[in-house]
Amino acid sequence: MASLVIAEDPPGLENHQFYGTVAWDAGVDYKFVTAKIGGNEYQTPISEIECKKVCTGKYGYTETLNVQGSGTVVFYLDAVKAGEAVYKAWENTNLVLDISTLPAETCEVTWQCADWSTCKENKYTRTCSRTDQCGNVTAQKPIEEKLCVSLEDKKETTTSDTTTGTTSTTQKTVPKTTTAPTPTPTPKVSEPVVEIEEEGSNLIWWILGIILVIGAIVALVLVLKKKPQQPAVQYQ
Repeated sequence: MASLVIAEDPPGLENHQFYGTVAWDAGVDYKFVTAKIGGNEYQTPISEIECKKVCTGKYGYTETLNVQGSGTVVFYLDAVKAGEAVYKAWENTNLVLDISTLPAETCEVTWQCADWSTCKENKYTRTCSRTDQCGNVTAQKPIEEKLCVSLEDKKETTTSDTTTGTTSTTQKTVPKTTTAPTPTPTPKVSEPVVEIEEEGSNLIWWILGIILVIGAIVALVLVLKKKPQQPAVQYQ
């Protein structure tokens, strides 16, 4: 007959799960992250390792890192301490383990854009695509649309009225430069010239004529006075 054996100290079901990223200086080949708490050790492999000046990877993804105990959990890359955390049952913690001494390399995002299209529907268009190897990073995309005025739209602005024979043309208004108005010269009013000279000349001729007439009369009178009188003939 089978018997049931109960352990004096069975393992508890509660645990604290850890996962996250890890970073270290290139030149060292780390493969595992080790967590230590209360004399117990738990280990998980590092995955997705990429190295340049700084190596980066992930832990707790390919194999779950579940820790049991109480107090502080200390994490190591081989014998190098990488971080620590307080144990909390039933918790999941994303913990970054970074022992690198060099700043992580920055990646310059570059774009390649096609030529602008012809103006259509009042806009130019083009397409731009990434040419860098920076992966899934947030970067501002170049402008792929800008406004324009197409020839078709210009033609539509000019409408012809075939019934009346008139043409309506929309013209672009050119801003005018405001200048001070030029004062209009006031025309000079010419006063009528009184023809005094003509009247005066006529008066002179009249006076001269009168003088001549008077002179003639006087001369005639004088001639008559000087003419000797013939003696009267006496008849016997």
